[in-house]
Amino acid sequence: MKAARLHEGATALRIEEVDAPEVRPGSVLVRVQTVFMSPFMAGLVDGSEEFLTPPRPFTPGMDATGTVLGFGPDIAGLAVGQLVYCDSYYESPTEGAADFGFIGNFGIGEDSPEMLRRWPDGALAEQMLLPAECVVPIPEAVTASDAVLCRLGWLGTAYGAFTKVGLAPGESVAVLGGTGLVGWSGVLVALAMGAESVFAMGRRKDALEEIAGLSPRVQAGTTLPSRQTFDVVLSAIEAEDASAIEAALPSLNRGGRLVAVGVTARPLAVPTDLIVGLDLTVRGSLWFERRQATELLDMIATGTLDLSSIEIDEYPLTDVGKALAAARSRRGAFQQVVVRC
Repeated sequence: MKAARLHEGATALRIEEVDAPEVRPGSVLVRVQTVFMSPFMAGLVDGSEEFLTPPRPFTPGMDATGTVLGFGPDIAGLAVGQLVYCDSYYESPTEGAADFGFIGNFGIGEDSPEMLRRWPDGALAEQMLLPAECVVPIPEAVTASDAVLCRLGWLGTAYGAFTKVGLAPGESVAVLGGTGLVGWSGVLVALAMGAESVFAMGRRKDALEEIAGLSPRVQAGTTLPSRQTFDVVLSAIEAEDASAIEAALPSLNRGGRLVAVGVTARPLAVPTDLIVGLDLTVRGSLWFERRQATELLDMIATGTLDLSSIEIDEYPLTDVGKALAAARSRRGAFQQVVVRC
């Protein structure tokens, strides 16, 4: 089969013929159809961003759709030919283990190198082997294209964050980093969850104008409005500076919640008099629960989560280098770069 491989010392992917993975207990073999290309992937490949990756050579790539080719004898509830979403996030079921990260991409916990050795290869290949718990069936009622559905992890990141802080219908939301992939995913998800209003804050003015056109309930700008308050703030900011997050705290209503899915190099300064006085919640969120992928798929099937604004920019696996460059450049607010394997 063809796979995009990253070799030791290389700064670009190489398309190679490799042996197809073999099914083992606890695993599912998937014929990959589409792979979502995030801007971070270019930095992982060329080394400009530091990631704890699997031993090289390996096949990177996360967030994919495909069809089931086979599964271990201990797996139930799947059928060959079934369309599935491939969730690359994995963590050890052992209590207390810091063994978690994204298969075929990077580790997070201190024990994650072992996980990356067990599951080294990601989605940028014609076939992918995953732990069974990472495979989510896509119901027939979901009519969105596979090129759209491979974004599910980024929608899920926002959805998981909102559910952790109890976003309820009728509440007001601000999204920091609103022009990024997670940020405007958060705008879409907040609307689907019934937010009364959503304010997207970001740096790209052209993208903010597009995002503001999504719904009458959406506003956008480069700074938060001085006299507007919010029930929930979602921070998708990845930056050196945490000042934008700190500045958003006073905009929360009493009992408000701030949840961060991005990280900043400088630690967040949280004034205790403010969080005590306003009874605020400040927390982080990493990824989402697997059942929530099914909940999102149900929302997509009913049209509650409207993904019609997504614009697909598709490349074949043999042009993966061009796909990486396109994902890094982010030409439009709603551009989604996809590799079709």
